[in-house]
Parts: sequence; structure tokens; C-alpha cells
Amino acid sequence: MAGTFLGTFGVYTRWTTAAGSSGLSSVYLTPDYQCVQTKKLTSGQTARRLGISTQRIHQLAAAGQLAFEETPLGRLFLLEDVDQYQRLRLARLRQRMQPPVG
Repeated sequence: MAGTFLGTFGVYTRWTTAAGSSGLSSVYLTPDYQCVQTKKLTSGQTARRLGISTQRIHQLAAAGQLAFEETPLGRLFLLEDVDQYQRLRLARLRQRMQPPVG
């Protein structure tokens, strides 16, 4: 479902990349009238992007390991935060796979 719609906290636009990734962009005004745009993902989109279950996404959010915004649309995760979590996750995995020194 594509399109733009008005939400409680701003205007949301659905986006899709050529590779098939999709999410929401929100545009809102700050108190000093600056326009801010952010890309956000739903729990399901975040789970697919990270290759884990939505249940695990909710566990990570509850543990404070993955920041989210509670909206009338449900929990939304900033794309930058999801990508940063993925980079940290991969770095930890690489570190565990290193052969022991000595």
C-alpha cells in the first residue's frame, strides 16, 4: 500500500527501494519550525531487515537494546537505529568467530 497519510505526529509517506526494502518516512515540524524527515520501519519490517522474528524485536525493544517510537501506527523503529544495531550485531559475531590468540 503506497501513499501519504496524516498521522498524529506528522505526515507519513511509505517508501520502497529498488531492492524491495520498504518503510515509512515521517515529516514533522520542530517547535522552532524546522522541517525534519526520518525513515522508520514497523516491527515486521525491522524483523525482516535483521533476519530475526518480530517477537525478538519486541524483546530487544523491551530490553532497551533497540529504540522505538510508540505511535498510533504501532511501534516504529528509526532506520538508522536498526542499521546501527545490525552493524554492532555483526561486529560481535565476527569477534566471537576470531580464533583464540596464543
